[in-house]
Amino acid sequence: MHDHERSPAGRARVLIAFSALALSAAVLVSDLDAAGSFLFPLDDAYIYLQYAARAAEGHPFSYGPGEPPSTGMTSLLYPALLALPARAGLRGDALAIFAFALGAVFLAGSGLLVRRLVSRACPPAVATCSALLVLGTGPCLWGILSGMEIGMTVFLFLLCAETLAGETEAGRLRVSPFLLALLCFSRPEAMLFALALSALVLFWTRTSSPGLLRGRTLLLVPFLAPVALAVLDLALTGRIGPDSARPKSPLYTPEYAPGFHAVVALRFLGSVAEGLFTGSFVPRGAPGFSPQAALAFVPPLAAVLFAAAVAHGLGRELRARRPGPHLLLGGWFLSGLLAVALLSGSSSHHFRYVLPYLVGLVALLPPGADALASRLAAVAPRVGRRGIFALAAVFLLLWQLRTSVDFIERYGREARGFVEYRDAALWMRDRLPPRERVAILDAGLVGYLSECRLVDLYGLTTAAMAPSSVFWADWAGSKFEVMASWPEEERPRYFLAHRIRWDENGDEAHLDPFRGRAVKTFPPPPRGVPTVGQALTLWEIDWDRLAPAPAPCRAAVDGLRLLDSLNIADVSSEGAHGWRFVPFHSGTFTSNRILSLDCADGRHAADGARGIRGSATFSLDAHGVEEALLVLRVVGPPGKVNIDANGSSVGAVVLDGDPARWSEPTLRIPARVLRAGRNSIRLSGTFLIGRLWLFGEDRGAVARRAGLVR
Repeated sequence: MHDHERSPAGRARVLIAFSALALSAAVLVSDLDAAGSFLFPLDDAYIYLQYAARAAEGHPFSYGPGEPPSTGMTSLLYPALLALPARAGLRGDALAIFAFALGAVFLAGSGLLVRRLVSRACPPAVATCSALLVLGTGPCLWGILSGMEIGMTVFLFLLCAETLAGETEAGRLRVSPFLLALLCFSRPEAMLFALALSALVLFWTRTSSPGLLRGRTLLLVPFLAPVALAVLDLALTGRIGPDSARPKSPLYTPEYAPGFHAVVALRFLGSVAEGLFTGSFVPRGAPGFSPQAALAFVPPLAAVLFAAAVAHGLGRELRARRPGPHLLLGGWFLSGLLAVALLSGSSSHHFRYVLPYLVGLVALLPPGADALASRLAAVAPRVGRRGIFALAAVFLLLWQLRTSVDFIERYGREARGFVEYRDAALWMRDRLPPRERVAILDAGLVGYLSECRLVDLYGLTTAAMAPSSVFWADWAGSKFEVMASWPEEERPRYFLAHRIRWDENGDEAHLDPFRGRAVKTFPPPPRGVPTVGQALTLWEIDWDRLAPAPAPCRAAVDGLRLLDSLNIADVSSEGAHGWRFVPFHSGTFTSNRILSLDCADGRHAADGARGIRGSATFSLDAHGVEEALLVLRVVGPPGKVNIDANGSSVGAVVLDGDPARWSEPTLRIPARVLRAGRNSIRLSGTFLIGRLWLFGEDRGAVARRAGLVR
């Protein structure tokens, strides 16, 4: 190829690289505050930095000093990548700036790879437009530079796609299977795509040329990735699946309701589908959640251009049995969108989770415009295909430049929302004793800067909290039960949280018992800057008021033998007793609270409790007794709690409706119903329950009291 033939491609590459550099610089300028310090707009970015810093110190998977391994990172590959500069000595802001610069490299590399991939099926001008459109799309720019694994995932996917397309065209697989295996370690949705693509190419090449047949066996390598991840999770935590998934995915929820999950998923998919026509994404969320502001993310009628691109090129690639840009980019977007909708139930995070896959949609918009231009050229021959496409390209680029301006400003504004967390982290580092334990909801930036031992109540980075962090099932009550079971010296002394959080519309509000004495309230960010709450405050937890009472304090059980007990909201106790909740209406879930109420004689008893509106079933053991006494620790509105044992009704207990004190009603389970061994118990009604006990008398004691034995 001559120099004059290479120059257009060379100029396009320079344009793409320069555009990526300029946009990255604009984001950086937007981020820097008056003091010139840098903050990411997402707290989770600092979780990666902290895991990387700890790995560089020789403690991989440990989030803080003395902490056991946890798997709170969504991506296994990204913190390993960041551990290299951390090992070289980068810490604090220096490591954060490196992560931002790495994102800028991924941004430029992604643009160049988009151009190469699209040029396999489209003219160079169309491919260059695709690359520039990806760079200039606000959500893509924001995500790739956010400090998260998004940039790495996008770059790795495009590298996989371009390499696989080239190798299948050349007739032999060499590198692409290993890149697909790496892609599996970037994000869960990316792993599903990599495995599906590997399976498709394996199917297509089962009767292909000998050269490709020799290389096709390498496509089995990506299937080792999920096995490796499962083995690693088991070795580190004893659980299959990362700790980062439990608070976010309803698939872990014991009372999983497919119908309710489908409603949430369809609402999200409907919002995206509407946005592909209007150009704005309106996150409607789950029922009961207030709508959020609309986000301009694609040009209007993007769905038409995407469909035109897929219709124009996908059939040719399927007939050739070779993965090309239309299959790879379209499949990346659609599979990622579907996986996010099905794997995650957190409507407030859906849009952010789909950002890595938005690249597939945006990159196909210019090919779609070109496909339509070729059809319209027959109607307007004077303008011609090139002229029509040029008009469409200018519109697309200008429209997406508008979104990039919006998201660049949004990046800096959202980053400033974490100034209060930075101030809190530095204050805690300087004022609290070394390695002080602090409970927290947002463990990223504070964990990275404070040098404290954090108890992550979401369960991402604190291994002991992860089993009590199942999506829609476990919240304040379960967190309390975990910490109450620890020795006093291991319990967190402090709790860092806002006085009011925006998401305290449900069980979040029941973290109030941890808000004891206010130690320090930190200055809020500037007016107009979005935050997760009002008045970030360090609270001293009053463990005296939160002292649990593991034995009944009202019920008369003197002289009776404890047969079994169930501690509600303690997930280990619930699991051992087969606890199961059945709501009156499918798709509703138990509340999960900390209640510190009057117990007896002016004493308080703190307990994790679940709210029941329906029925709860569980099992209790009874051995060596003829009849038993069931004791409940409950509170609720005036009414009855109906009780069945082993399928037979044994009566009901009455609640007095006093919300300030525990009721501890009792009910005898007669000998005709009680079984030796496991007994299935069912409670039904509307109430909050903290504990249950089953007491009984030995048969000998019963006989002596009856005068049958002297």
